[in-house]
Amino acid sequence: RFNVVDCGRRWGKTELAQRVLAETALQGHPVAYLSPTYPMVTEVYRSLEHRLAGQIARKVEGRRFELASGGIIDLWSMEGGADRIRGRKYQRIVLDECALVLDLVSLWERVVRPTLVDLRGDGWFLSTPRRGGGFENLYRRELDDAEWRSWQMPTSANPVIPPDEIEVARLTLSDQAFAQEFLADFE
Repeated sequence: RFNVVDCGRRWGKTELAQRVLAETALQGHPVAYLSPTYPMVTEVYRSLEHRLAGQIARKVEGRRFELASGGIIDLWSMEGGADRIRGRKYQRIVLDECALVLDLVSLWERVVRPTLVDLRGDGWFLSTPRRGGGFENLYRRELDDAEWRSWQMPTSANPVIPPDEIEVARLTLSDQAFAQEFLADFE
């Protein structure tokens, strides 16, 4: 039910976010995308607008798509917190670039998680790792809770990234930077 995907840079986490959101919204359900900054939200909005062009019945510029299926895709920036989603209900929520979100666990527990209760919805947490933060805490929850599942996806799992480019990064970055940014390693 709750999925934590620890990704190397350029693995395709935002692509995954758009796919899982569209899949559920096209089935007629309300979903939400949350990102740390408004510019990140704008990029995903533009991409979804293009991908779902024939399915969009109504849109609120930069913020929402209402689909012909009855599904809704809300897009929110977490700048200044995510309190704006209070009072809403969703079938699925995707939080992108989670390692950049301050106080992620509190935000999840006090604001985001309650929006999934009505529809028994699910959550997706996507990010490149940073040691010791809320994203790592959520990543490790699968050890104690059967509703949680975590994956580690290095950059090399993306078939469109040239392997020689990853090798150049390995040779030119510090071991720690390469492990974090390309191997999706919290260490």
